[in-house]
Amino acid sequence: MKQKTRLSFEARRDSIIDAARTIFAEKGFHGTTTRELAGAADVSEALLFKHFPNKAAIYAAMLDECHKTEISAGYHKLLALEPSTSTLTVMLHFLFSKLLSSDETNDFHRLLLRSLSEDGEFARVFLDHIGSTFVPKLRECLAAAEKAGDMRPDCAHLKSGAWLTQHLVLMLGFMHISDKPTVNYKVSKEKFAEDAVVFCLTGLGLRDEAVERFYNPKALALLSPN
Repeated sequence: MKQKTRLSFEARRDSIIDAARTIFAEKGFHGTTTRELAGAADVSEALLFKHFPNKAAIYAAMLDECHKTEISAGYHKLLALEPSTSTLTVMLHFLFSKLLSSDETNDFHRLLLRSLSEDGEFARVFLDHIGSTFVPKLRECLAAAEKAGDMRPDCAHLKSGAWLTQHLVLMLGFMHISDKPTVNYKVSKEKFAEDAVVFCLTGLGLRDEAVERFYNPKALALLSPN
């Protein structure tokens, strides 16, 4: 009989969180039992409760880990950049290109969809975070772009542009959860990501000449570690 590998306390905790992400994505918070969580992590319920006092604590830990992914780390580096038209284009390119080229966020998007179809609690926590990070940063970049003369004057009244952009990012994430494409866009993922960036920049109010001057997807692809 094969003996189970003994993990350190932290390693076991991490394995429970990893397993919980998949189960919660499939069944939601209310549809998941602690017995199922323990089974997925290959531990007893008693050991599960040594690491977490209850199911809600596992859920909270899982949410916290969602903010520590490679994509999230890059995203937070971008938030530290000075607000500008250039920063705006880099942020959007990063989000769309990573979203369409990585499977890292699939479970996260499944969790969001499940949450939105139930009580919305997970989605509210996530969107509160977005509302205090991404949305203000986008607005700061748009204000900087306007000051630099890169915005069309007829778009100064667009107050919901940052949230609309975020929702488009999120929707494209939902569309790419499945291993089998749900839509044949008839272009490569790279080209589709570029089109999405240009669509958002134009919709947010950037002048055409500003989009051409600041958005260079080929140069950004060279700078990407992937």
